[in-house]
Amino acid sequence: MLAGSFALLIIVARDQLRGPIGWLILLTLVITAVVVYRQFVINRENVRLYEKLSIERSEQRFRSLVSNSFDIVLVFDTQGIIRFQSPSVTRVLGYGSDELIGRRGLDFVHRDDISEVIKVTRMLAADPKAEVMRESRFRHRNGEWRILEGIGKSFSDENGGFYGFILNSRDITHHKLVENNLRAFTRRLQRSNRELKDFAFVASHDLQEPLRKVLAFGDRLKAKYGEVLTGEGLDYLERMQGASERMRTLINDLLSFSRITTNAKPFEEVDLTEIIDEVLFDFELVLEETQTEIVVGDLPKIDADKTQMRQLFQNLIGNAIKFRKADAPPLIKIYGEMNPAEDFELIEQELNAESLENDLPKGFCRIYVEDNGIGFDEKYLDRIFTVFQRLHGRSEYEGSGVGLAVCRKITERHNGHITARSTSGKGSKFIVTMPMKQLEE
Repeated sequence: MLAGSFALLIIVARDQLRGPIGWLILLTLVITAVVVYRQFVINRENVRLYEKLSIERSEQRFRSLVSNSFDIVLVFDTQGIIRFQSPSVTRVLGYGSDELIGRRGLDFVHRDDISEVIKVTRMLAADPKAEVMRESRFRHRNGEWRILEGIGKSFSDENGGFYGFILNSRDITHHKLVENNLRAFTRRLQRSNRELKDFAFVASHDLQEPLRKVLAFGDRLKAKYGEVLTGEGLDYLERMQGASERMRTLINDLLSFSRITTNAKPFEEVDLTEIIDEVLFDFELVLEETQTEIVVGDLPKIDADKTQMRQLFQNLIGNAIKFRKADAPPLIKIYGEMNPAEDFELIEQELNAESLENDLPKGFCRIYVEDNGIGFDEKYLDRIFTVFQRLHGRSEYEGSGVGLAVCRKITERHNGHITARSTSGKGSKFIVTMPMKQLEE
């Protein structure tokens, strides 16, 4: 194009070439052509140098990125020979710098994964734009197998032909181990739940039936032969009856404890004030007999299992009545505290969660059941929420020692926590902390 332009100018000036002006024009054109051509060559060389510099900078950025990456980067040619390894290979797989260069990648892959790796390689070769994610086992330098999760991507030469592929992967061995342990734990938990359901069935049927017969025949024996029995024989019979009654109570309490999980109902919005009213209605006669005074404050609506909430407050109120002082009528205060935001860190400790913001909503409530009863020494705090643990003898207070264990299991099922504050002889305050809104179970 440049030569054509100069030729056109010469043709225009041909009539003047015989005179001085013509030669001057020709000389000017030649000089101009030389200058323009020289500038053209310089520009072309600058473009080439810029492209070369850009490539070098790109390579430097690539190497810098790879060198500082925690991921493993391996580059393979068309034959599967490793042509580049990132420094992270040493940290993750134990191989020294460039130790894998020139070696066949399949030699380090677990034999059970080789066919899948070959399949992926063929997919990448067939489609230069393909990206494939796979897991495979890669041999560590010490002989152990590490599970790598990686993304393979092919790259082409200047003509668009398959040139090789790059594998960007990370070590997920620990994550897979945790995943497998969690899966095994889930299976054990499911088996445990099945066994618990089997136990509940046995407790409600197979164990109850012979016990009913013992009690029934004991009653018949006492009614028919009570006058014939001596004082010692009658004492034996009454002891047998008492032991059988305690056994029935124990079985029923264990059944209630197991049903917290096996017969759990979905969460729904529950008005705790209505729950307390229902429980107090059930305790009406006992409250009159013991002259118990109940003071109920504000209580929230929460997502909960309604049946289990009744069971929770039945046990807490029943305990407050049972462990009353002999010389003073019981006084029980039931009240709540909604959204105690200033105590969020304390709630986090109570629920023993690493990050409540991610696991549970921020809306919490505390429910207090406070009494003026005999109280207890707080050194026994952990003990009172354990199955069959009692602080008093059977002759002093009836019960099997399951009630508070049931309360703890119910609150835990509701992603909550129960504790108590007490001083011997000065009453107790039971504190239930629960989220007001539950995540889906």
